[in-house]
Amino acid sequence: MSHFQAKIKFIFLPFLAISAGFVLCYTLLDWLLIIRLHVFDIKDELVNVILPLGLPWIPILIWLMPRTKLIALNKGSDKPRFGLQAIAWLAMCGATMIAQAYLETATGKMTQLDNINTINNHEATKYYSLQNGYYIDKDHAGIYSSSKVSGKHNEDLTYCVHYVLPIFKDTADTIQQSCAAWLGVAYDKTIDNNLSDASKEERWKDFATATEQSFNEKDVHSFTYLQRTGNDDDRDRYLKALKESPKFNGSNNIILVAEQEAFEARNGNKLAWALAAFAGGALLFLLVLSFLKLDEVELDKRIAGQPTEEKGVKDFFSYVIPHKGFFITPILIDLNAIIFCIMMFKGLGFEHFPVDVLKDWGANYKPLTLQGQWWRLLTSIFLHDGLMHLATNMVGLMIIGIVLEPVMGKTKYAATYIVSGIVASAVSLYWHDDVVSVGASGAIFGMYGAFLAMVLTKRFPKELSKSFFVFSAIFIGFNLLMGLANGIDNAAHMGGLVSGFIIGLLLHRTIRPQTMEEMKELEREQMTDTAIAAADAREKEGQP
Repeated sequence: MSHFQAKIKFIFLPFLAISAGFVLCYTLLDWLLIIRLHVFDIKDELVNVILPLGLPWIPILIWLMPRTKLIALNKGSDKPRFGLQAIAWLAMCGATMIAQAYLETATGKMTQLDNINTINNHEATKYYSLQNGYYIDKDHAGIYSSSKVSGKHNEDLTYCVHYVLPIFKDTADTIQQSCAAWLGVAYDKTIDNNLSDASKEERWKDFATATEQSFNEKDVHSFTYLQRTGNDDDRDRYLKALKESPKFNGSNNIILVAEQEAFEARNGNKLAWALAAFAGGALLFLLVLSFLKLDEVELDKRIAGQPTEEKGVKDFFSYVIPHKGFFITPILIDLNAIIFCIMMFKGLGFEHFPVDVLKDWGANYKPLTLQGQWWRLLTSIFLHDGLMHLATNMVGLMIIGIVLEPVMGKTKYAATYIVSGIVASAVSLYWHDDVVSVGASGAIFGMYGAFLAMVLTKRFPKELSKSFFVFSAIFIGFNLLMGLANGIDNAAHMGGLVSGFIIGLLLHRTIRPQTMEEMKELEREQMTDTAIAAADAREKEGQP
């Protein structure tokens, strides 16, 4: 068997089966459980974006990773293997996201209404045709204005204005205190979040004026068909606008948006794009695979039907499963992630949670905390306002935990984390009068502060202290600078850093200085069998 034939048989064809199987299974489950049976009532963004981004790694780690072990390492680097896995992930998540967008429009049914008052006489559908028998009342519109930040570093600020207009059968019905449905109209504009407060206020006034003019000039009676709003952030804002309408009585929340294109064109080219995304990913996978060399030893084992055991999944989950030498850090990571997932699955968002939601879940907010809700000093350090906020904090916690926890021990490490987090929240409370503060960064800064104290008191060997001290300084400096640029709570950061440093000084006499050999032994205790074997192999070959 040639190497190219081996690549096709043992890697490429399994990749195709795994990828196609995931896209088809996910799409089928979405149609059956969400669209058809309505088993789950969760946000559209979660089903269409977040899960397709995260779930593909499960089949990749379980089924594809063992096969990529056939790829020969280049000077001990695992980049070729990870590159193939990343391409597989791109192909799977891209095709899956586009397929869900197609599924949403393709499976939606159209209901022909004689007049708007008959909408409740029919089974709820996604689309409605309404040629006559309706009047849209612009004079009693509900309006809700809001803003949201986005981007990796909160660099974008988006202003939003949502209108809801009551829809009646005819003008005579406008004297009623209820309506059959509402028409939603939305406007938004994104600006640079790094602008001064005065510039932001000026941009907002310009946007509000332009929006009002556009709304007044809009012919709301002109549309081809109506679409029922999905379970997304726009619907949440429409519902808030609905409460501002003088016609609101809480009995009806059917919100429709006008569509101008032909109904037959609603799917666009989504299906073709989904197939193209999958095919493009497959071709890229095959192209990259064709240039990689195979490991002769692993290939012989695979041909003989005796593939070596792959423990990559175990290595991956070792960061989130408590074990000797690394016990508290995974628990903290898991707790933060679980709380975030609960909030996400309850439909509260994922990119950014609304301020009111964070308050309800225990954010640190001076007017509430000082009224006796002191528990917010603690609960706020387990909340995050979005996915990127959570991800960056947990990576920072994992890195410092690997080095610091085995040296401090479980009890001192956990106590330092909690105390630093509470002090950080208290400093934020003192510094800010009207800021909703959440995040584990204050507590994480405390752990870096404790590490710096132990470096200065020579608890760590010189070789490790120098390299990790530089990393810690860069981490701390970068986050403080980002806080200045993007309005992040640097008061909490500094409170956590200083308190952690003081705790480290107080505890350093209870911690025995570590030699480099002892640090290596502690590192081995944290490692899985696969990682230990790889480290031993590199040591025999004279590699670092």
